[in-house]
Amino acid sequence: MSRADADEAVAPLVTRTYRLSHSRASDLQGAVDALLSPRGRIAVMESTNSLVVTDIARVHRAVASLLR
Repeated sequence: MSRADADEAVAPLVTRTYRLSHSRASDLQGAVDALLSPRGRIAVMESTNSLVVTDIARVHRAVASLLR
């Protein structure tokens, strides 16, 4: 296991909700799922058109960049 992998294995998990305006959350679930770390999770909230992502900070930066 590399140093970066070891760091990510113990990095704190953060949960963030991404509310979408111009896309359906279910349409973006696959793209966001591909960015997740092994510890990450994603949930689609159809009622609010939101993605709820729980993962490490590096993944949240990538998700935010994708959804911009």
